[in-house]
Amino acid sequence: RRAGASGRIVVLVGHSFGANTIVMAARQIGLRIALMACVDPAAQFDLTVPPNVIKALGFRQRIGGIGRGKLGLAGDGRITDIVIDEAHVYMDDDPIIHARIIAAIKAI
Repeated sequence: RRAGASGRIVVLVGHSFGANTIVMAARQIGLRIALMACVDPAAQFDLTVPPNVIKALGFRQRIGGIGRGKLGLAGDGRITDIVIDEAHVYMDDDPIIHARIIAAIKAI
């Protein structure tokens, strides 16, 4: 809460259930989130991006049984949905995903 209250930019990044956790955290903290990047969240949980998130990046894979969660929108923010042919367990080390997330952070 101190980061948002001090005017600092808040960015949340997570992979797998960590991606689900940042969606839940964004709902709970209620601060303005400049960017939320979710890398292959678990599909069986609520992935509705809350209205306090300005931009969300959702990376998901289509080739395995784990993850594959697609973000949904509750507010006026913007979601970029990116489907990757990469196994779930390798997505957190993918240099292309890293580069997209870093570029999005730098663009804030």
